[in-house]
Amino acid sequence: RRLAAVDLERLTAGDRFAEACLAAEQAGRLLQGLLSRQTAILAANRQATATVEASRQTIQACGEASHAAALQREAASHQQSRILERLQDDYQIDPAAPLPTPATTDFEGEPIEVPAARDELDVAIEEVRRKLGSIGSVNLEALTEAEALAGRLAELEGQLTDVTEAKQSVEILIERIDAESRRLLGETIERVRGEFRQLFERLFGGGQADIVLDPDMDLLETTVEIVARPPGKEPRNISLLSGGEKTMTCVALLLAIFRSRPSPFCVLDEVDAALDEANVDRFVGVLRDFLSATQFIVVTHSKKTMATATTLYGVTMEESGVSKRVAVRFEATAAAERSVAA
Repeated sequence: RRLAAVDLERLTAGDRFAEACLAAEQAGRLLQGLLSRQTAILAANRQATATVEASRQTIQACGEASHAAALQREAASHQQSRILERLQDDYQIDPAAPLPTPATTDFEGEPIEVPAARDELDVAIEEVRRKLGSIGSVNLEALTEAEALAGRLAELEGQLTDVTEAKQSVEILIERIDAESRRLLGETIERVRGEFRQLFERLFGGGQADIVLDPDMDLLETTVEIVARPPGKEPRNISLLSGGEKTMTCVALLLAIFRSRPSPFCVLDEVDAALDEANVDRFVGVLRDFLSATQFIVVTHSKKTMATATTLYGVTMEESGVSKRVAVRFEATAAAERSVAA
């Protein structure tokens, strides 16, 4: 009977496990659907933002066109005023007065024949204007001024050509720098991502972690998101982890950066404050791997972390109100003890 009861419990547990697997699969499909909806919503949001920006630019262009039209209207009004003043000053013609009787003879008494065609009248007016212009004084320095202006124009054109070529060179250089920056940044991120995954698994004793970039943005301007899955938990953003998990994840990312680009010194201030003893052991074990290339200065109150250090620096108060600095090097202390024992 006990064996039958155990088999029954085992079958019941198998049914529950199957139901749990089915529920997990349904939750995975639901999560995938939610992620698809989130992607669609983000795309719609970007499209709406682009539409709003285009509308804003259109409104700005309409405002600029309206302002330009107002300026043109003001310029036309000013030109009309100047024409009326010139008619009054040069020809003593009042635009508001009725038109005078047309003259039939010129100043020499010769009869005036007004051409019937508009083109012929324009030619006659232009001829009269030319004769009036030729009556004025002749500028003898006009050729010299024209040569000087031509030389100045050639110099400015040469400067414009140099500036244009320099601009093109700078644009090409900027494109090369951006391309090289994208390449180096992509290689660095991939290298840090690989080291981050390994160190995360070692610090947590399992699990997975990744560095996620926004694929729709430029690599030089993209956002960086840290996604971690500690053992026995679902993947989540680093902001949703507990205090100890955040600390371990950040330490894994920091050490991954150190491993991809080593540094001779590193200062860690109370990074193990939120860790339990097991996590402190993993944390210290990972730090030992970096001692060949990096010297760590750790500010801590953890006894386990202190026990793994080669040198301790602290402050003690043997007398009330009197602080004293204390330094202990474990290697020298161990050698002294061995010599005393011998």
